[in-house]
Amino acid sequence: MLLVLLLPAISVSAQTLRLILPNHTDPNITQFNNAHTVCINTNVPMRQRLFLFLPGTGGVPAGYTDIVKTAANLGFHALGVMYDNPVTVNSLCDDASDPNCFADVRTEIITGQDTSPLVNISRTDSIENRLIKLLQYLTTNYPAENWGQYLTGTNINWSSIIVSGHSQGAGHAGLIAKLHPVARAVMFADTDWWFPGNEPAPWISASGATSDEGYFGFVHI
Repeated sequence: MLLVLLLPAISVSAQTLRLILPNHTDPNITQFNNAHTVCINTNVPMRQRLFLFLPGTGGVPAGYTDIVKTAANLGFHALGVMYDNPVTVNSLCDDASDPNCFADVRTEIITGQDTSPLVNISRTDSIENRLIKLLQYLTTNYPAENWGQYLTGTNINWSSIIVSGHSQGAGHAGLIAKLHPVARAVMFADTDWWFPGNEPAPWISASGATSDEGYFGFVHI
């Protein structure tokens, strides 16, 4: 008996992978300047969704190239964004007296607002600014690829974005989905565990802008 497995054809011939330094998109960015990864495949039907991937602590986007390339081959605009990530959020907040420490640290890293004394992230170095400036750069330099649809003026069009990440980046993706109604949140190998209370950080179970059905998490022993 012959078994035939039929899979949708995926063309990689038109795939484009670019490495773009953050300070090429915004000269005010002077640290954590490892390249963003940008990938698109113009030879497949485009989904008009952006797949945004955030690396884990100490990681760089180039270390996660395969997942960004895979997303592009499935019809997504795909980005791996570099950000300020040298220290784990858990190491800062595991034993904190305030269980909201995790959300406060992550909010500052994401937005650049001064929400935690434990980190010092400017608006320039925030995830949001780095993403905005990268999308503006791509819109200017590659107008035919339609990266501009993920911006409304100078604001991020979160509802058209799948936010994802690994470890620290996964937690940021989850909190972004609490703050904004995203298309989906995909979290690889992350949790914020508050040891004094022996429980997950409160932001994880708090209501947010994205429905619970929009969250997907993956872990492995």
